[in-house]
Amino acid sequence: MIRGFIDELTERFPRNFRNAVDEIETPAEREIDGLLRGLTDTQLDKLLETIRVRRGQIGTDAAYGNEVVSISKQVLAFGGAGIGLVAAAAPKLSELSPLILKLIGLAAVFYLNLTGLSLFTILRFVWVSRFRYPFLYLRKIGNAAPFFYYQAISPEVPRSIVQTAEEKLKAVELYASDFLKFAEHLVPRSSSKREVGSTPENDKPASDSDSPDTQLKRLSARDELQQYFLIISYQGYVNQFEVRMNNEYFYGMVASVAATVFLAVWILR
Repeated sequence: MIRGFIDELTERFPRNFRNAVDEIETPAEREIDGLLRGLTDTQLDKLLETIRVRRGQIGTDAAYGNEVVSISKQVLAFGGAGIGLVAAAAPKLSELSPLILKLIGLAAVFYLNLTGLSLFTILRFVWVSRFRYPFLYLRKIGNAAPFFYYQAISPEVPRSIVQTAEEKLKAVELYASDFLKFAEHLVPRSSSKREVGSTPENDKPASDSDSPDTQLKRLSARDELQQYFLIISYQGYVNQFEVRMNNEYFYGMVASVAATVFLAVWILR
């Protein structure tokens, strides 16, 4: 965690691992281009249509702007108001019975725990907004120029919001590997069989044709495939960030309640 925080502030990964990223990206790019080069015009048309339909059904909203963040903001807001209330009522506290004072103290400790937890959640949310996804480090198979999970993304992908340079390199390796497996699953391997209703001209492999239309179609297929996988990868990160933040808030809430109960038993015994 500490190493990841230092690496993030010093940007050690883009400075020291650029060559390693290129060694991962270049073979992956050749493999993707090889898959698309063997497709016929008919297969390219079908691939483009399939990818565009599926990609349009994927949501990319920022799921981590959820209820936990809203609750944390409210807790912090009420915490500020509570300080003013306590300051105003402080002169009269001495008039209360010891039992009431103990209960007020317990409530203050519990709310202090919630305030600390809420502050941590807000800070974590702010840090997530500057998280750099692995495809941002890739120049050839990352974000497609014309455009801005579980089955497609390896479970070993690092999900920590504060990553070391080594973890970022691992994320890039897994992204390239998953992209190749995803492309191999989606792109037809063989173009030897003629599609039903196609003509011999349409069945000619795209690599044997120099027509501008075919070249543009192949480039479009590459961009669509690339962006399709990028959106799936992004969706996986967004969902995992939300799940982990919810878990952290839940565990923090349980710890706050447990600490308050323990203090209550110890004070009131």
